[in-house]
Formats: sequence, C-alpha cells, structure tokens
Amino acid sequence: MTYQALYRVWRPQTFNEVVGQDHIVRTLENMLRQGRIYHAFLFCGPRGTGKTTLAKILAKALNCQQDERPTATPCLSCASCVAIKDGSNIDVLEIDGASNRGIDEIRDLRESVKYAPNLGRYKVYIIDEVHMLTAEAFNALLKTLEEPPQHVVFIFATTEVQKVPATILSRVQRFDFRRLHTSVIKDRLRQVSCATNIEIDEPALSLVAQAANGGLRDALAMLDQVHSYAGDRPITSTDVQAVIGLVSYAEYAEMWRSLQVGNLPATLKHLWQLIEQGKEVQQIIAGFIRYCRDWLLYHSDPGLLSAEDAAFFEAVEGDRRHMLVLIEELLSIEKDLRFTSDPMILLEMAFFRFTETVHGDIPLATKAPGVDVEDATGAIESRPAIEEQPQARGDSRSVVKKKAASYSALSTQEPSEEQVAPQVEEPAIPTVETGESEPGISLRRVKQKWPDLLARVMSDVPALGAKLASARIKGCQGNQVILSFEKSFAKGFVDQPHNLAIVCEELAKLLGAPVEVKCVLLEARDSNEEPEPTETTDAMKVALSLFEGTKLDLNQIGGKKE
Repeated sequence: MTYQALYRVWRPQTFNEVVGQDHIVRTLENMLRQGRIYHAFLFCGPRGTGKTTLAKILAKALNCQQDERPTATPCLSCASCVAIKDGSNIDVLEIDGASNRGIDEIRDLRESVKYAPNLGRYKVYIIDEVHMLTAEAFNALLKTLEEPPQHVVFIFATTEVQKVPATILSRVQRFDFRRLHTSVIKDRLRQVSCATNIEIDEPALSLVAQAANGGLRDALAMLDQVHSYAGDRPITSTDVQAVIGLVSYAEYAEMWRSLQVGNLPATLKHLWQLIEQGKEVQQIIAGFIRYCRDWLLYHSDPGLLSAEDAAFFEAVEGDRRHMLVLIEELLSIEKDLRFTSDPMILLEMAFFRFTETVHGDIPLATKAPGVDVEDATGAIESRPAIEEQPQARGDSRSVVKKKAASYSALSTQEPSEEQVAPQVEEPAIPTVETGESEPGISLRRVKQKWPDLLARVMSDVPALGAKLASARIKGCQGNQVILSFEKSFAKGFVDQPHNLAIVCEELAKLLGAPVEVKCVLLEARDSNEEPEPTETTDAMKVALSLFEGTKLDLNQIGGKKE
C-alpha cells in the first residue's frame, strides 16, 4: 500500500475529532439534533483550518444510514459513510471552483440537482474555493439557491469570502473558521507523534506549531517532512529550522544586542550569515517581528508568555523604547516587500535608520562579506570625531578656498592676492536652497524624513502620495517647507487645502514641530528676477580668477546674437 501523508491519515472523521472550531461544531450538532437542515452553508477562513473536513463530516451526518434521520454522530461503518470517506459516494460531489468556474459547469450542476439522490437522503454539493467562480456562474447559481430542491444541500468553502457576491452571502449560513491557537496545534502534534512513534522534543514541537500559522494541516505536513529529514533519530529544533528555514530566537537575540549597542557591522554580519544559510528575507522579517512582540510582552509582564517562551528572554535586556522603534521599522518595510525586487536592501536600510534614530549616527565602516567585524568596528572608532564634520559641511566658500590653495600650488604662475580676494568675498548662499533654519525644521531633517512622509501619505491617500512623490524639496524658510513641482497638475493637486493639510499634519508628526508647506513650480521664476547665486557660480568665478580664463558666450560662438 502506498504511503499516506499524516494530514490525510489523521483527518477528523467525526465532529468530536475536530479541534479548535468548537463554535462551528456545536452549531452544526445542535442543528442536526433539532432537524433544522439549511439548504446552503458557507465555510470561510484561512487554509488548513478544517473547512473541507467539516463539509465531509456534515455530508456523512446528513446521509448516515444508522438512523432514519440525520444524526450528529455518524457511524462511519455504513455504506454511505464509507463511500463518502473513499470519495466514491455519487450523492456527495466535491467540485473545485477554480477549475470548474464557468457558466457551462454551473448549468450542468443546475440540471443534476433536479434528480433525487441514489443512496442517501440528500445530494450534497461541496464547492471548494467558490470565490473563483465567474460572475456569470454566480448568477446562474443564484436561481438554484433561491428555490433549492428539498433533497439538495450546498456547502461552499472559500479562503477569500470578500470575493463572494453579496447576493450569494445573503442566501447561505456563514461559518467563519478561526486560526488554531499554537497550544492546540502543539497538543495535536504531540498526540500524532506518540501514536506514530515519532520522537520529537518540545522546542521542535513549538517551532512547528508556530510555523503553521494557525493551520493544522500545514503543521502535520511539516511534521511529516521534518520526520523524513531526521530519519531514525529524534527530531530537534535544529532539524525544524533547517527544513522549514526558520530563524531561532537565539539569532534574533544576537541581532538585537548588536543593534542595542549601535554595532551595525555586527548586525549586518548576522543578517548576511542567515542569508548565506538559505533563509528568506521575508521569513527573517516576520520572525524578527514576532521576536520583538514576544520581547515586549515579556518585559511588560512575563506571565503573558508561556514558561517555555519566557525562558528565551530572561537574559535579553534592552530599552523598551528602542524595541518599539525597531518593530515600527520592521512593520513599515514588511508591507513594502511586494513592491521591491531586492528585499535585502529594505532590511539593511531599516537597520541603518534604526541605528541613526537611536544612536544619532550611522557608522560609516559597515562590514562587507569576508571582513571581520572587529576590524570594521575598529575602523569606525578610528574615524575623525563627529564635531569636525560640520566644518566640512559649512559655508561653501571655505571649500572653494581649499580648492584654490591646491590649484595654486600646482599652477606655474601664482595669482596675485588682489585677484583672489574679491572672488572669495561673495555673498552667502540663500537659506532657501542650502541653509538650515530653526531646530526641527532644517532642510537636512526634512530630507531625512521625506521617505517616511511619502510612505505615510501613500498608505493613507495613494493619489496624493503619487503626486507628492514627484515633488522636490527646494528648501526651508523658518517653519515653512518649499516644494517644487515640474507639472502644474501635480502642484495644483497637492496645493488643494484638504490635501495640503494632510501633508502638513504628517510632516509635523515626523519633525515634531508645526510645519507649513508651500508649493511652487520649477519654471515659475519672474523674468525680471535676478538669478540666485549658487555654489557652481562661486566656484566658476574662482576658477576664472585662478587660471586667468574668460567666460565665453555660446550664442556668439554659434553666430547667434540677440
């Protein structure tokens, strides 16, 4: 006999064997005892939670031959029950909605419902993934649901109930299946393991139960796979991690410790090692979010976690506010994974932003593959002090002076002091373009928070976010942020009062200070307005002075004179 998967062997055959769906089991049992048989049911919920299983149990209960009427305890031994279990009962038809979704198939179904059942009391039609039916097929089915024959019962199953038309929903009894709790799945796995002589330790059971995400069928399938991987030896948590691709809480704890102390290179090293081991970025992010959640629960009240889970966090300390920042970063990139072709970059940038937010600076010497973390950390510690950086970012004229000095050293003829001095004393660059305003509204901070602003607005008002993404940050004046647009339509859309209020509100939340936003067009410059001096023109004047050059008019070279 061919091998049968565990989830097939251990599929419940009676209502008493169903776990985790007590609210549905009780309703169906009472309905059968009272003889209140409805003509159509809708079982909706996540995959692997028992929808099709309960549909078949209900079919057995309706057609069991041990009693003269439907029973809540089918015998499993009569001809009808055995045939339903084997899938050979001609009165119970299981139809795949994905492959029989057209109107022609539904028309055939409408013709077949006219005929009485051959063996049992009812003809039961189980339509799985009913949301896949076309609109025409639903319309054809609607007439049958409105006036169903007395001997017909429909049982629809779906994982996406929102796609089922309201006209269908109003004509069925709806049952919402819930994800099974981890403890329920774990108990069931333990029962199956003992009955099948599978040796597995408790940490491994916990990992399988958590990875199933509320689906008992998935949990049994994973147990089957891990058992094949381990062979004759007992199954450990290491085996589960290797087969399923899970990341242990110990790995997450090491990454959290590195982030907590600002050791970004060590964090990236752990991340890259996990990727080299074949772990998926999506799984790493999802697991890290769960770790952060459990860490917060433990440090709020250890009793919120089981004793086994709480043991992971006894020696893992940290700042709760920092953990909240980290989990917000992870949650923000999790929803963006489907929009990127390289999710690794999203996770790395999340670690960079966390380090800058919490520790105020991003280490420049980040680790590359093959570089020791200690060497990278040493490079970070040996770099110049942060206080020296503002000088390099200060007035552009100081940069021009240094450039002029280097050029003069290489020049064969040193320019006179009178030639250089007038050029260096140019007016400062206006604050609209490069200057910094009052704390909290600086151009640097606005640019830093700009991606977060776009993400928030795009999430709340996608149309506004799309137009805002085309804007450029022109500068800051006081508490006013100036945005420039190439297209007048985008500028006009963002400049509408209600849209502008949304942008100002979200930007104020990010900056922690009240903000005004002004929208302008890139080409909207008065013809009589003098061009603003820029860093490029200053450098050009110094270069002309140093090398005794002359600025040429390209129009005159081309023979065009205005």
